[in-house]
This record gives sequence, structure tokens and C-alpha cells, in this order.
Amino acid sequence: MSSTGTARALDPRSLGLPPDFIVVQEANWSQDLSQPAESASSPASVHSSNSGYQYEDDDSGTAVEDGSSTLTGIGSIRITQSDSSSAHATQDNLGRGVVKVEVVVDSSSSEESSISDWFRVCMMRREVRRKAKATLEGETERGKREGKEGHNASGVGIFFTHNVRNHRPTSGNGHYIEIIVTFPHIRTCSELAGSSSSRDSESRLKINNFETNLPGFLHQVDNLAPMMLFRSISLKAGPEAGREDAGADILVESISAKKANFQTSNASIEGCFTVSSYLNLETRNEKIRSSVLFEDHQDLDTNPETNLRGTRRGREGFSQLRMENSNGPISSSIILASPSRISKYQASTDSERGGNFSIQANTTNAPVNITFPIAPPYHNLQLNVSTVLGDVEVQLPETFEGRFDVNVSRPGNAGNPQDVDVVNVNDEANQTVDVDVALIERHSGARRRILEYERQDSTGISGWIFGSGEEEGKFRGEVKVGTSTGKALLKI
Repeated sequence: MSSTGTARALDPRSLGLPPDFIVVQEANWSQDLSQPAESASSPASVHSSNSGYQYEDDDSGTAVEDGSSTLTGIGSIRITQSDSSSAHATQDNLGRGVVKVEVVVDSSSSEESSISDWFRVCMMRREVRRKAKATLEGETERGKREGKEGHNASGVGIFFTHNVRNHRPTSGNGHYIEIIVTFPHIRTCSELAGSSSSRDSESRLKINNFETNLPGFLHQVDNLAPMMLFRSISLKAGPEAGREDAGADILVESISAKKANFQTSNASIEGCFTVSSYLNLETRNEKIRSSVLFEDHQDLDTNPETNLRGTRRGREGFSQLRMENSNGPISSSIILASPSRISKYQASTDSERGGNFSIQANTTNAPVNITFPIAPPYHNLQLNVSTVLGDVEVQLPETFEGRFDVNVSRPGNAGNPQDVDVVNVNDEANQTVDVDVALIERHSGARRRILEYERQDSTGISGWIFGSGEEEGKFRGEVKVGTSTGKALLKI
């Protein structure tokens, strides 16, 4: 049951809010009468819902901004999207797209007053000020977008008046918080906006920014990639800096974003991610397991200086993926993709452009396994994969060109040659490196791919992969694979 009664007076200073946060309204609590009263000791579900946000249409699509302020406690959050049969188009909000935020507290106490004494749930607004960029000819399209994205961000803040950490409903006086964020279905948005466009870029709900900072809260993201695009999303389930509290899992069925950040601690991060600019996955003492569709973010029509075949340039021109762990394994399958359209600056004879990608995967005391099933030709891959006290295995895409270094470091350099290896997976005999210098040629369409490598010593192998007659391919990408007191394997 939801309540939208008169807000109670609330002093923002008592919540310790940053200066850019404003309390718009405090929600009331109501007993969920739909739950059967089995006994006086049964947990009571208390709902607070005071969170309808209007979206606006702009040139780049529907934009909804939502954020959650810092929360300390125990619970879960689910991020989902309504289906077409239950889209939020009612008489109360007809003509608006509504993001529904439900806060449900399961409590061992049946008294509503005890809930309001422990928790304060508020509708928040964070002031975002951005100056739109302009040129002598007038405001640029980018400036227009940034100006519209500068609208105030709305959200829900949950604050505790007591220390409820580690208090669960079964403890006799505990509380468990469940947050459900439901975005409107795109069909509803199109109908309300009167749009009949069928283009994929216009058929997805676009979210400017979405943030959570919920230490200890399980994060669950539904299958949102087909129907939603986040320009920026940040989910934090780990403890605040300087604290050793346990975090919670972040589980993503699928998500699509330009920039994405997922952080926790002592808990796992798992899911499918489609990202075009930046992705950060960070935890410790647990696993990172990801499937990534990694898209080159460059706009060809606004980057005339781009090297069409992806040779080295400033790192700011790269799509970036970072996976950071400690005492936990990393396993990832990464598909590289680049824009299919041709830039107006690009000659028809030089239509190949594979994109620029920077990827780091680092951990300690655990293994790392990275594979690249598919990648476009002429891509520039800067890859750094390392671990300590663990094995590392990387399989490159068959279109990779550039330099590679595989190393195993040991105390006193007392290495075993069998601990560092390069495998040519396309060789019929599937033989590994067992000679000091080798040259392997393989037909790939009209081009021959050449693999050269040499064993530097008992702990290292270096080499190049490039197309025949195209020596510049040696310097297109760079791969570094390393470990300490483990085994390193590079598959080509």
C-alpha cells in the first residue's frame, strides 16, 4: 500500500546532506493490509511510495534522472521495467513518464510508529549545474544536450535515526529494506509522445543518470539492455571508504550504457554488459564474471584526426574497460565492436576502422581468464592482464594485430619455461611455442596473418602479429600478460 499524504517537517541539516542535496518532501508510511496477520509476532510490511518523476523529451530521446543518496543498513534493490500490460499510464499521470520507486520495510514490529522512528524516506533533488558549450556560429548540438542534461536530478533518500546495521527481521527488533525501481515501458513512452518511429536508436528509453550508494544492499538488475540505455549508471554496494563492512552482490541480467560503474566488496559482480565508453567492475575477495559487448565510442563525423586503421593515439580516444579485484578470480568474455557507418572524412578505400579499446584486468591470489570471441579488423587493443599467485590465460581475437609480451616473474628469476607459453589455436597440430624463433603464416581472406615470436628467457615470450606486407600492424595494438609464481598462457 502506498501513501502520499502531507509531508512532515524535516530539517535537512539533521541528515548531514551535502550542500547540493535538497529535501523536497518526506514520505509517510502505511501498513500493508494485503499481508495476512498470522500472529502478533509476524513481520509487518510497511510501504513508502512518494516518488513519481516526470520525464522530458529532448532531441536525443527520453531522459529520466534518478539518484539514491547514501544508505547504511541491510536490504536489496531491484531495477526493472514495467511490461506493456501494466505500464504506468493512469488518469493521475497521463502524459507523463513515471519512474516508480517503492521502499518496503519488513519489520518484526507490528507498530507503524516504530518504522517511522527508525527510518526517514524523502523525495530528494540534487542541483546539477552545467554550462552549455557554444561556438561563434551558435550553440553546438553537444552544448544543447549538456544544457538539457543539467536539469535537477530527482531521487529517493533513506536515512536512519538508529544504527540498524546487522539488524534483520528475525532478530526480534530488526528491519529489512527492499527497494524496487520501475522504469516505464518504452511502448507507453512512444504512445504518450505520439512517436511512430521504429528506429532502434529512438525505440529505447534513455536515462541520463542513475546512481545508488547502498552499502550492504543486494543489487539486482533485470534484462534492461533491449529497451533501455543509460548514459551514465553507477551502482555501489560496498562499504564506504575506511570501513571494513561486507558489501553485497551485484547481479546484472543485462544492461546497456555509455558509462557504467559497479563497485562492491567481499561480494561478487556478475552479468552481461553492453558499454560504449567506460565500464568499471571492482570488488575484492569474490569473483568478477562478466560478458561484455564493448563498443568503440568514437563519433567518426566529429573526429577527423582519427587514424582510420586504429594506430596509436591519445588514451582519451579509447573506450575503456577496467576489472579490478583482490583475492578473487576474474573471468570475462569480451566482444569488440566498432561503428558500421563510414565517416564523411573517410575515403571509401579506407572503410576499415576497428575502434580503439583499452582493457585492464588485475587481481591477486586468484586466476584470470579473458577471451575475445569476435573483434573487427584493424582494431587497436591495448590489453593489460595480470595476477599474483595465480594463473592467467588470455585468448586473443583472430583479427588482433600488434605486439604481445607474456611473462612470469619468480624470486631470483628461477623460472620454469613450461610456465609461460603461447598457443597457436589455428595450427592444425595445436602446437605450443617450443623454438626460439618461429614464423607462421595463415591465409585470412586476401591477407596473410603473420605470427613472429621469440622466447626471451625462461620466464618470457615476446612477439608480433601483423598482416603480410603491412609492417605497421606490428604497432597497432599491445598486449601484456603476466603473473608471479603462476602460469601464463596466451592463445592466438
